[in-house]
Amino acid sequence: MSIYKATSNSGRTTWRYQIDAGRDEQGNRVRAGESGFRLEREATDAMHAKMREFKHGLVNTSATLASFVEQWLPYHTKSKPLAPKTAERYVSLAAHATRALGKLALKDLTPFMFDDLYVKLGETLSAKTIREVHNVMHVSLKRAVKTKLIPFNRRTDAISRG
Repeated sequence: MSIYKATSNSGRTTWRYQIDAGRDEQGNRVRAGESGFRLEREATDAMHAKMREFKHGLVNTSATLASFVEQWLPYHTKSKPLAPKTAERYVSLAAHATRALGKLALKDLTPFMFDDLYVKLGETLSAKTIREVHNVMHVSLKRAVKTKLIPFNRRTDAISRG
């Protein structure tokens, strides 16, 4: 995060701020900023307001759950490394969540959405399989936090039943 002073040729002074807003779906660095403030204090206040937005989950990213999981799974498979059958199982488990919630942006997901998903999955799947779906989603969203696509995992421990 930085505050910059700019002076035009006419001698007019303005202020701007710039903050690191994490990474986009492709892993590219995202910066947020605004300029044209008359006073340094105005730029500082605006910067702090923007940082509060990021802290409270109002990150401006369009990454959907489906696009993120599609990108994350191959990475996760290679980084562990997972056996081929285990990797296939992860894909099938993630598909349960992405079919229902995949079009939603990561920043819009809530614990209630996952709770509702798990209840619906309970109509056709075993409790063990639902826990496995939850575990795959937990690990994937943990990675989304680490890569700063979302500020925190809103649905951590959303499922507490067995």
